[in-house]
Amino acid sequence: ARWSMACTMAWDGGQYQALDDVWTPESGWYHLADGPGSCWGIPQRCPGDRMAPFGDDWRTHPRVQVRAGLAYIRDRYGSPAAALTFRRSHGWY
Repeated sequence: ARWSMACTMAWDGGQYQALDDVWTPESGWYHLADGPGSCWGIPQRCPGDRMAPFGDDWRTHPRVQVRAGLAYIRDRYGSPAAALTFRRSHGWY
């Protein structure tokens, strides 16, 4: 995740702690985490099949899930820090 953040998202290392603070309570970084509302994987993407454009093996491949989750955070919040701020006030992201 650190590599993807630095290379593909151009986020600095400080954003990693925010990402960890978002995803640890969501999934514990477990790639087979099955959450409510068809949420799936490390980022708990809902529904999980929204990760399919990032790879056919989205159900089982942590790297695919991380890439999909980072793209979601970028598109919706702009950064992991902003996603964490939202999560803290809403209990989800």
